[in-house]
Amino acid sequence: MFITTADAVDRETAWLRTSGDGLPALLADDGGHFDLVEPYLLRSPARRKNRLYVLRPKFRIERFGSQRRIPHYDMELLAIWTLSNGTGDFQADQRAFDVALNNVVARIGGFGPPHMDKTHGGAFMSAAEDPGLIEVQITPYDMPTPGLEIEAHITYTVDDPDFNG
Repeated sequence: MFITTADAVDRETAWLRTSGDGLPALLADDGGHFDLVEPYLLRSPARRKNRLYVLRPKFRIERFGSQRRIPHYDMELLAIWTLSNGTGDFQADQRAFDVALNNVVARIGGFGPPHMDKTHGGAFMSAAEDPGLIEVQITPYDMPTPGLEIEAHITYTVDDPDFNG
């Protein structure tokens, strides 16, 4: 039986949209910092909104034991932050973006003890565990003019359960 890899982005997006489970909410409607958390890039992106896009730039299927396979996905989140604190204070915008990124990383990391759920609610066999690395790369920027955006790329891996193949 072959397990589909085509819905990994949708499963991860569903996890990132989750709220009320003890981890930080990411959507503004639930008390988070992002107006949108979407699978894939939008053709016509919403301007002046804080956005988080879930992408999967690479995946691989590892064969082992001659009959088993396991899908591994490199997930990339593109966080786009609008400079709009109203005061023109660029430091305040950067600070708010850091808080939002911290909450994204906390949600990706999942529950710690005693829960130890690293499966993103059962969507995967493991998330951000192999390797146990979450990397955040903030795009370098100069002093932007009001109304512009800053962005960060957050990368980590997720694994699906192995299957006969």
